[in-house]
Amino acid sequence: MLKIAHISLHIEFMSGIFRTRCDEAKAGEQIKDFKWDVFIASPNKKYSVDASVGYLPIFSFFSKLFESKSKFLFYMNRFLSLNFLLFRIIFNLQVNKLTKTYDYVIVRYNSADILAFLFLRRKSKILFYHHTKSLEELKTYNKIAYLIEKFTGKLQHHGVHGIVSVSPEIVQFECNRNNIKNTYILTNGIIIPNEEIIDNRDHEKIKIIMVCSRFQDFHGLDLLLESINVFSTSSRHNHNNCDYELHFYGEAYPETINQISLTQNCFYHGHIDSSDLCVLFSHFDLGIGVLAYFRRNITQTSAIKTKEYLASGLPIINNYTEIGFPPDFNYIKKLEKDFTFDQILDYALEMKKIDKNIIKKESAPFINEKDILLKFVNQIKT
Repeated sequence: MLKIAHISLHIEFMSGIFRTRCDEAKAGEQIKDFKWDVFIASPNKKYSVDASVGYLPIFSFFSKLFESKSKFLFYMNRFLSLNFLLFRIIFNLQVNKLTKTYDYVIVRYNSADILAFLFLRRKSKILFYHHTKSLEELKTYNKIAYLIEKFTGKLQHHGVHGIVSVSPEIVQFECNRNNIKNTYILTNGIIIPNEEIIDNRDHEKIKIIMVCSRFQDFHGLDLLLESINVFSTSSRHNHNNCDYELHFYGEAYPETINQISLTQNCFYHGHIDSSDLCVLFSHFDLGIGVLAYFRRNITQTSAIKTKEYLASGLPIINNYTEIGFPPDFNYIKKLEKDFTFDQILDYALEMKKIDKNIIKKESAPFINEKDILLKFVNQIKT
């Protein structure tokens, strides 16, 4: 029996990521002809609440510091852990333990890990899982980490079995940089609820939602708000009688919250637990995905939020190629950089006519976690 472990290091608690990892673990349990186990290493004990995921505590006495919203405590814990270096060392030792009992260990790649190549063993069993272009991402916000990754990335990849990623674009980027031959695609997926969707939409109003764990530059919230401001001050559009609202959920900086509050018909609600999303989504017509991945030089990816939207019967707007879906898939509309809010309203009005359960049913083959895992295992067996 083929045995695969998937392990990742998460310093802070990210509810969306945790839900997806739980779904992955439960989907793995449903497949009988191979073993698929999921592990999360973290100082944050919130990752231990679901027994399907193996929680590996790392310096758990830091947990309260990481839960704090204080910037002072955040930088204090970075100082105490030598900027997370100690966490990474313990994490790599945990990876070594897994390579003793599993045929392959998928490791979510930690960029700029200056000592990983010294601590990782049995690398022929390891597949690094890349969710982004490491160098391109670091270049935008951390020049020191960018230089570390530039000079240690090849050392870290030397001897590994291969690279896994959510898109061919990221695979190609990392292969060219690190001279890796074995490559695999593993998109994000979820377990689709069996319950029929209850449609609570307002028939007289277009309601649009954007959910993120934490709003960052690549989400393109600023571009969306700018398009709304242009729309609301212009008479040159065809939606004078269209009543609409946009609602934003997730952690955001004060300046972002202020920008939302100053934009017409926009409302900020803060963090929401993943368990509450299905009920919340039932009230909306359209979900907004990532609108500025070009800021990370990415044109392809596989977003967790896309799957969550579609599983709840919400069509989605983005501006990149969502891997794992056919090009003519009706419920994802890709916008260009210079999009207008008119385009979003046009699409929302078109989608409002469609039953949410039809959207869920037609999306299921492309977002079902069990099917995604089976496709990956077939790749690795050939």
